[in-house]
Amino acid sequence: MIVKERTIPLKIQVGEALLRRYPKHYVDREELQNEIDRRWAGYWGEQSLDYYLGLLDEKKYMIFHDLNLPMGEYTFQIDTLVLSSYFVLIIEAKNIAGSLFFDKVFHQLIRTNPDGSEEGFPDPISQVRLHELQLGRFFDQHRLPKVPIEYAVVMCNKYSILKTNPGNRRVFEKVYKAPHLMRRVQHLESIYQKEVLSQKELQKISRTLLKKNTPPKKFFMDRYLLSKNQLRKGIHCPSCFSIPVHRDKRQWYCRACGCYSKDAHIQALRDYFLLIDTKISIQEFREFAGLETKSVASRLLASTNFPSSGATKDRLYLPPADLYRG
Repeated sequence: MIVKERTIPLKIQVGEALLRRYPKHYVDREELQNEIDRRWAGYWGEQSLDYYLGLLDEKKYMIFHDLNLPMGEYTFQIDTLVLSSYFVLIIEAKNIAGSLFFDKVFHQLIRTNPDGSEEGFPDPISQVRLHELQLGRFFDQHRLPKVPIEYAVVMCNKYSILKTNPGNRRVFEKVYKAPHLMRRVQHLESIYQKEVLSQKELQKISRTLLKKNTPPKKFFMDRYLLSKNQLRKGIHCPSCFSIPVHRDKRQWYCRACGCYSKDAHIQALRDYFLLIDTKISIQEFREFAGLETKSVASRLLASTNFPSSGATKDRLYLPPADLYRG
């Protein structure tokens, strides 16, 4: 049973909002685009894993996608968590093509490209081992029942070739291709045959994971911009992403591509909530969107049906419920 659905990660949403409003002449723009592309590749890889997760008995397994759980001042992110009465399985999904060498000596992942050049990646085994430790501490902190915790690195790209040091073949007990997932789960079932969690305890763990899930909202900004004032303001075109588009007979008109839109301001508001603040006043929206009058800003905000608080004069509008879901 899927308890927490897979959604587009907040990091991708924030990254794309920043890219839309990133100054065109900044040299780091290409680096930002490359990072977003890598995150999309990872997300698509996780999606490809869903077919194999769908083969699990939904009466026996509870599946949580993209959990962000607090650990002190920070959070740790788990791609997929599979919970049963017998064990917990943490899955770290990777979508990396090419010839991949898992270096046991220096704990790194090395990709050999077609031209013979090599590229280094963080060791996904070390990463998921850390998540195993963090999840165990999370269970202890919240007084959740003890349960065996297992982990796996699942390579979702069917074109990847996996290699490792001589004599280190045991690494592939924890690292394997997506089609091998069911066999590995069956192997864990043969190891953990004693039921350690009741249905009541499973529900307690499930509620705690959902309640404590805390998608982080700060990404990229500190790395790419010195100040939020550097963001490009205005309503952007939903077709060609030019900024700004212009108000013409209660519609938005893009002079660059000729596109008309009635609701282009909705995405501008979402950009604001992702990049600047979790609330916006009429005056703040007027300034951010580049509107001529407060009356137009007020009317457009009211038309969104977004949550709001306060009297008309000092009303603050809040993000839609789906924005920070992660």
